[in-house]
Amino acid sequence: MLTTIAPSQQDTYIKLANSLNAFFEITQIDVLFFSFSGTLIYYGDIITDNKTIQQTMDPDHFGKSIIFPIVLNNQVWGFTMCSSAKSSNHRIQVSKEYLSNLFNSHFSEHENVQTIVLDPLTDD
Repeated sequence: MLTTIAPSQQDTYIKLANSLNAFFEITQIDVLFFSFSGTLIYYGDIITDNKTIQQTMDPDHFGKSIIFPIVLNNQVWGFTMCSSAKSSNHRIQVSKEYLSNLFNSHFSEHENVQTIVLDPLTDD
């Protein structure tokens, strides 16, 4: 039986927004998170309006980016998108490790939930 965590709960997204803000403050890399349930987290905002989501994720708005798919219990749940305009390969790898720790820590309170941050997809 697959264990789910109800990722649509508002408090889950609020905690995640705070964690992603900390990621930005430490790394100075713009980051957003999009869940395939239709929720975007960007600069602490939790956005569900489709038009706003499309505008925010547009490459002309967000710029050159790297996408890290997020897997929960063997299912792709969403992805983080990080600006890669000023990022070296080393910085990208460190970002992946940071995001892996962030998501593992975030979901560690949920029993039987496994999180994986996959290798980055780039637009190169």
